[in-house]
Amino acid sequence: MENNSTVHVFIQIYIKKDKIYV
Repeated sequence: MENNSTVHVFIQIYIKKDKIYV
């Protein structure tokens, strides 16, 4: 379950991109 770290980072980037996009 060490891959959860990558998912967390991906989600953070997605949210950041979404905020910038909006």
